[in-house]
Formats: sequence, structure tokens, C-alpha cells
Amino acid sequence: LKCSDAGGCTKPFNIHAMWTCRIFTEFYSQGDAERALGLACSPFCDRHNTSMRDSQTGFFEFVAAPMYRALEEYISSPRIKFEVVAQMEQNVSFWKAFENKDVDHHDMMSN
Repeated sequence: LKCSDAGGCTKPFNIHAMWTCRIFTEFYSQGDAERALGLACSPFCDRHNTSMRDSQTGFFEFVAAPMYRALEEYISSPRIKFEVVAQMEQNVSFWKAFENKDVDHHDMMSN
């Protein structure tokens, strides 16, 4: 069930990037609301101090990769290995090389 929930990280990059921008829009809206209430921003929710690259690579490293590798081992399907996990690895490679300077943190859907 969790693999389905986090499945956007295994989609072709154009789809994955769209979902990444959507989740960051949600995160940043939450951070803006927290800041307006005088609260500290939750992790990943501060549009002024969050690195999309670091957030994404951390998510892949600590959540997605272990989860999908466990699924690959449990199900033992070539399709999971050569399509799902391979695409996830391509996506994380992008984020590792990504430069945050080109991101519009005020309008994530414009990225």
C-alpha cells in the first residue's frame, strides 16, 4: 500500500516532477500557514530554507529506495527491477545533479 502511495517516485520523470511540484506546493502552503500563526515551519515546509534537491534525495535514499528494493526482493519480478526500480534510480540521479537556483518557490507549478 505504501509503495502505491509513494509511486510517483517511480514514474517517468515528467510525471514524477509534476507530482513533486504538487507536494511542494502543499508543503509550502502549510509552512506559510504555520509562519502566519507564529509557529515554526515543519520540516520541508519552509519555502525560504528548503532545498528541493536535498529533500528529494533524502526521500529517495531513506524511504523510496529501501521500500522498492524490499518489494523487488519480495515479489522477484523482472518488471519491478527493470522498469520500476530502474526509473526510480534515474529520477534520483536527476535530483542529485539538480541545482535549486532555477526553482520558483513561490509558484511551484510554474517549474
